[in-house]
Amino acid sequence: MSLAAVELPRPRPIALIGGLDPAGLAGLAADLEVCFSMGARGMPVIAARTAQRTGLWSRAWPTDAEELANTLATLEAPAAIKLGMLGQLANAQVVAAWSRQSCAPLVVDPLLYSTSGGWMWGQESQGDVRVCLREVLLPRAALVTPNWPELAWLVGAALPQSLAEAQELAQALPCPVILKGGHAPAPWLGQDWLWDGDRWLPLAQKPVWPTSPPGLSRRGTGCRLATGIAINLANGQDLPTACENAARWLDRWAYGL
Repeated sequence: MSLAAVELPRPRPIALIGGLDPAGLAGLAADLEVCFSMGARGMPVIAARTAQRTGLWSRAWPTDAEELANTLATLEAPAAIKLGMLGQLANAQVVAAWSRQSCAPLVVDPLLYSTSGGWMWGQESQGDVRVCLREVLLPRAALVTPNWPELAWLVGAALPQSLAEAQELAQALPCPVILKGGHAPAPWLGQDWLWDGDRWLPLAQKPVWPTSPPGLSRRGTGCRLATGIAINLANGQDLPTACENAARWLDRWAYGL
């Protein structure tokens, strides 16, 4: 008995540029998990390696900028690009130059500190990193995905005390913004908002997630959300739909569905 050949849709290639988490909970491991789940083909590029586990950060090693450039030059043209940990400013410059050659949407997860507690930019100063993100990477981005503390840091302001204040800060960034509510104060906790460059759109209110299994944590939720959005954009969804669907996927992941 023979099976007739069935032509399956080709998974969209998504460039995943980020850090390697040996615990397998965040960074490129989380990005690839989303790709497997959503039917995309992740093309992982290691921009930095870390030594960490939940609750413990040891150190990180950025990939050599020339090595990173050579790796990116070999990639198939991506349908979308997701940026996570870059490790050093030289790598950010390499990625920015490479991404300008592509028309693929770029989603930036503005990682500053690991949930395990480590500064993710090595010897670089916070001021230099802030300038690089705002002037080099974000002007090219289709979306940046900060939580409230990351937003305040990006803008160089105090932590916002109200939704109106947070939204005003977000509009100072040079690209659309999804303002994640996981670290927001009450009554805005769990509510994500999208600034599409013209208006603010609320995403669905997040349910209360169940307690993590013993020994694990919710590390990597931001990685997963940004990757999900990049995949949805690659599949032709508009920005609000891509964000809403990725947020709903993340809720299902949190419940183990």
